[in-house]
Parts: sequence; structure tokens; C-alpha cells
Amino acid sequence: MSPNNKATRNNTGAKVVTPVKKTSSPTAIVSPYNHPSNVKFNVLEKKQRVHNIIPLQYSDEKPFGWAFEHFFDAKEFLKSLCKNETTYLGGEEFKPFSNLSPHWVKNSSLGVNLWIICIKDETNYDESPFPVQCHILFANKIARALLHHVLWPKEQVKVNKSIIMDRSTESELTKIINSHNQYTSEITISDSILPGDSELESLI
Repeated sequence: MSPNNKATRNNTGAKVVTPVKKTSSPTAIVSPYNHPSNVKFNVLEKKQRVHNIIPLQYSDEKPFGWAFEHFFDAKEFLKSLCKNETTYLGGEEFKPFSNLSPHWVKNSSLGVNLWIICIKDETNYDESPFPVQCHILFANKIARALLHHVLWPKEQVKVNKSIIMDRSTESELTKIINSHNQYTSEITISDSILPGDSELESLI
């Protein structure tokens, strides 16, 4: 993903991981890495898509969260990381954290059609907030889990260098996230779909 001039990249190194072969069924799938030498490749083949994970930081370099590009197929996994429940994927165990929230960002100065996981500041003392010192490690762990799960055969999952947002970009994302939180808090359940008889409800 190519952010605009409002965001700058720091010099933090990022781990780039390589995809593995998809084996979703007993039928073997031939990868580009084991084709017989007599097979000709299509030079006009579509360019390989890269699924990017971008650690985000506030202008003061405090961790803000992560941006995910081309992650629509993994949205349920990203949401599960924010439910304060233990999540398993690709042989990796993700501990529950109480202050992560997922957001779909259609348009922003960072890019379009992004999933954002934000690290919220508000936590209770009896909850388990995300350890911000593991900001980059968490991005690497997500990448490993997705590659081992082989969600996207023959496509890369890449952890980019952190982006330090300027105050304008920071304010824009905060406004988008706050508006989403307000909409969620305003959702009400109508009387027509309230729980019914407790004995019947227990059957389902």
C-alpha cells in the first residue's frame, strides 16, 4: 500500500513472510515452484496480490493499531482478535485482549478499503489490555497464522514498516472510528425480536 504524503515511515525493520502451497483438498495443487521444466508460463499472468499488514503509530510514536490491506476474506479472523476471547488460527494461539476494536475504513488518507484494528486507551483495571511493547510482534504473528492456515494460496502476506501518522491523518482515523463506535452504541433491539418463553429459548 502506498500512503500519501501525510504519513511517514519509520526505520523499524519488518518481517516479510513467504506464502506456502495451498492443500485444501486431497487433490494436489501444482505450485509455480514445482512445475516441470517443459511447462510454459503465461508471461501475462495477473500480478500476485500482496496482503499487507501495516503497524500504525500516533504522531508521538505511541502504537495506534494496525491497518490491513486486501484482508476482506480474513475479516472474521480480525474481528475475533477483538472479542476478548482466545483465538486459534494456523497453529498460533492469540490471547484475549480487552481494548482492541476492528473497523472498516472505506476511504482515508492511508488508503481505501482497509480494515483497521485500533488499540483503545480506555480499559478497566480488571481487564487485560494489549501490551503495546508487542506492537510489531503481533503483526508478525498474524502473518504467520494466515500463512500456515493458507487462506490465500500462492499470495504473499507482508508486514510493512510502521507508519507514523501526522496529526491530520491521526485526527481523520480517530473521527472515522468514533463515528463507527457511536453508530454501534445506538443500535437497539425492537420488541418484536426480544427473547420469548425461557423454556422455548432453551431449546435453541
